[in-house]
This record gives sequence, C-alpha cells and structure tokens, in this order.
Amino acid sequence: MTRLRFHAFSSPKYLPLVGCGIVLLACGTGAATGSSTDSAEQGIVPGSSPCEQVAIPIGNLVPDPSFESGVAAWYGWQASASALYLGSSSPNGSYVATIAYGGSGGEYSIGTASAVVRTLGAGQKYVGTAYVQAASPSAVGKPVTLILRERNASGATEKLWSSATVSLTASFQELTSVASAPTEGNALDAYILQTGATSGDAFFADAVAVIGGSSSGTGDGSGTGTGTGTGRGTGTGTGTGTGTGTGTGTGTGSGGGSPVPDGPTGSWTLVFDDEFDGSALDTSKWAPYWFSNGASSNGTTMESSNVTVSGGYLNLELTSSGTGGLVSTNPNAGGGYQFTYGYAEARIYLPGSGGEIANWPAWWTDGQDWPADGEMDIMEGLGGTAAYHFHSNAGGPGASVSGDYTGWHTFGGDWEPGSVTYYYDGRNVGSITSGITSAPMYLLLENSGGSYGGPSLKPSTMQVDYVRVWTTH
Repeated sequence: MTRLRFHAFSSPKYLPLVGCGIVLLACGTGAATGSSTDSAEQGIVPGSSPCEQVAIPIGNLVPDPSFESGVAAWYGWQASASALYLGSSSPNGSYVATIAYGGSGGEYSIGTASAVVRTLGAGQKYVGTAYVQAASPSAVGKPVTLILRERNASGATEKLWSSATVSLTASFQELTSVASAPTEGNALDAYILQTGATSGDAFFADAVAVIGGSSSGTGDGSGTGTGTGTGRGTGTGTGTGTGTGTGTGTGTGSGGGSPVPDGPTGSWTLVFDDEFDGSALDTSKWAPYWFSNGASSNGTTMESSNVTVSGGYLNLELTSSGTGGLVSTNPNAGGGYQFTYGYAEARIYLPGSGGEIANWPAWWTDGQDWPADGEMDIMEGLGGTAAYHFHSNAGGPGASVSGDYTGWHTFGGDWEPGSVTYYYDGRNVGSITSGITSAPMYLLLENSGGSYGGPSLKPSTMQVDYVRVWTTH
C-alpha cells in the first residue's frame, strides 16, 4: 500500500506478558432500573441472584482485598474510588470498590496505595488475581487488565506483568497476572487499568489478591545407609540388617541481567534501550516530532504536545481534533540513533474497538533516502489488523497478521542481510526476503488517524513500555 507522507524532505516517513484464562461469575447484576443512592450514579446495580463467592487465597499480601473497610488502602489514578455495598452480589464479602473515570487521556485505574511486597527476593514468583465488572453502561466492552508492577528504590518502574486484557461485561470476570523472577531488593505493587475510557465510565473491582514469594529451581538429594546385626541363641542363630538413607536438596532460580529479545534465539548484545522511566522524553535519543513540530505523517499533523512520558510509559495521543503524536531517533532531525542490522523490539499498548486496532498506529524504521534506503514496518494498524511490510525501490511486500492485537503486545523485527523476520509476542509471524536494504535506519513510533487505519477512536493514547535494539554483529 502507499503511505501518505507530507513534508519538504526526501525521506518519508523486560517485561513478560502473562495471559491467563477468564472466569465469569454468575452474579446477578444488570442495567439499573431505579434511583438508589448507592448505585444510580453507576447505572448498573445488583440483581436478584447472588454471586458465587470466591475465597481470598491463603497468604494474600494485599491489605483489605475486598474493600470491607473502604478504600483507604487504595488510590485512584484519574479516577474517584469508593466502597459500594453489593451484599451477596459481591464476589467476596459484601462490598466492592467502585472506580469512576474522572481524568483525561482515556485511562484510569485503582491501585494499592503502598507496595504489597517491599523487598523482593531473587527468583521469586507472585500471582495476582482480581475480579472486575462494568459499573456503568458506557464501560461495557471497554478493555481492562490487572498489572503487577516492579519498582526500584527510587520508585521508577522496572518491569510490568499484565494479565490478558478482557472487555468489561455486566458479570464479574477474573483477571490473573504472574510476576516471575523480579529483581532482588525491588518492590511490587498492583493496579487495575481500564483504557479506552470516556466520560461516565466506571467499573467494580473486588477480591484483589497477590500471593507468592516462592522460589523455583531444582535440587538433588541422595542418601545411603548400612545396617548390620548379629544374634546368638541355643541351637540357632539369626542376624538381621537394616539400612536407611535420607537426602535433601534445595534449589533456587534467579533472573536479571540484560534484557533478551522476545522471539529470536541466539547471542545478542543490547545496543539501544529506553524504558521511559523518567518524567520527560529523553531528547538525547528521541525528537517529539519527525522533522519539525507540526509535520505530517499518514495524513495526520503531529504535535510535540501530544508526546509525554509518565508512569513508566511513552504516551502518544491522538486528540479529538485529529492531531497525533510521533517520536523519532533520526540523527538528522533532532534524534540520536540509527542502526544497520539487528533486532528492534517494542512493547506497545494499542487502543482498539471490538478486537480491531483503532486508528493508524505504527512502529517502524526508516532510512535517510526513502525508499532507496528502506523502510521496515514492524507493526502498523491497517484496517484494524496488525501488519508488517518492508518498502524499498523493489516494492513493499508484507502481510497482515490474524488475531486481536489490541492492548499490550510485543512487536519486533530481526533485520539481517537479505531478510527480515517479524515476531509478535515472541512468535514468528512471517519473513521478507526481497528488496532488503543495507543503509542505516532510525526508529519511529506514531499514533495517527489516516484513512488506511481501523475504527476511529479519538481521543486515544498509544503507550510504549520500552524500545530495545540488539545486534549480533
């Protein structure tokens, strides 16, 4: 396909994701029909059927996991939080938390006010669970996820472990996230995030628990035993012998060191890494525009004001007025990085609607002289699906990849002499072996709203957890 690019230059354009099963509880909730002061604001209220109660796991580390004492142990981000009495319609106990959207940017959350684990041990594993349900009609169908977050001593995010993203319904659903092998000495907290939010959205949360602290590993044990016996008696003699042996073994596992690619195997050296842990874009690496503020990409005016860094993420906003956000490492236009051959990977949150990628987001690399120097589209949302391509003077071969790639996913491209292999969530989804160029390329990420994209969702925010590049050369 032809990309739409408008400017006055020759060139156009470590964190594991753990998905688990979804459990629906047969709780009696439905659309509100009355004006109860407890629930009229939310629009969805308890019905006549009780919820099948769930037990808080033994060893839970979360204080007041079912909000029976209110929400003092919790905080709402871009949201108000309060405890609501649901009686037998609550998954655990009689209360749930009601989280109502009150911010901007289409996202809001409820999280633990303090770390559930203040000092993590090496090689440990933690499992988080939570139950969620839409609390307003407008929230039905909106994506929500449970996230376990590892923070270092300065409070910066180091790793995130997310549950599978589910769509809110009028029944409680279970979310499960698994954090494995965190860094020793860091802290762990938990939060539930809804995205694609609009005014009036709200959701219920209950039975939020984190258990763990166990280590994994292997151990060997061996034991030997010997026994002898003698006996004497008149006329007869007997002897018996017994032997016993015991052995114990212990093992530990640990994780750490330099991040490794989510997909290709082999020996890799990390040569570029941005985890977006600061409070502003690292301008030694990125420019918050392409060639200048207000330049266009894919039919969308890109404004630097739509580029922010917060909470461990790069945020690229597509506003209600239609302006987008873009970052570039082009050394010739304010950035600071380009490379020749290697594996480029990013973990990205893609807004969506009904399982289709919204708008026209893209994660790609580009050379200085387009198309002669090449363009590697690692992921772009075309017509609601995730697609990859490689553009050069020889053409632009590529393919769309089936599946729902809304929410959090990793996307990578292994650029080698004569070939590019693409990996989505660590899975090889295809290769291109024709027209592969060899000139250096720089990195770009953008959230645009051009005509080749999927469902229009404005405003919406594309988030990036990290961008990394490895090389074997």
